[in-house]
Amino acid sequence: MPSISIVISYYKALGDLKLILKALNQQSKSDFEVIISEDDTTQNTKKFLNNNQPKYNFPILHNYQSEDLGFRKNMMLNRAILSANAEMLVFIDGVMYSNRFLMFIFN
Repeated sequence: MPSISIVISYYKALGDLKLILKALNQQSKSDFEVIISEDDTTQNTKKFLNNNQPKYNFPILHNYQSEDLGFRKNMMLNRAILSANAEMLVFIDGVMYSNRFLMFIFN
């Protein structure tokens, strides 16, 4: 079981998500999972995650809306909390990047 669940709130910005995942992959510690909380559903995101999951040092869970019915970010964050496997949760917005010591700070 991971010690930390990192929840990334995400909406249609795959380039930003790639940068966040890259930064998280360079962390000094890797005992965490990532939960992508997508307030939409796009094939590009699903395809990217399916093709790239093996490149990351951590598991990725992808929660998404079945259809875009407007702003439902908070509902998706609630789903992310329910799917978390760790007792400690860290919330990152889809445009926030971390340095390589983020996980070290929380451990």
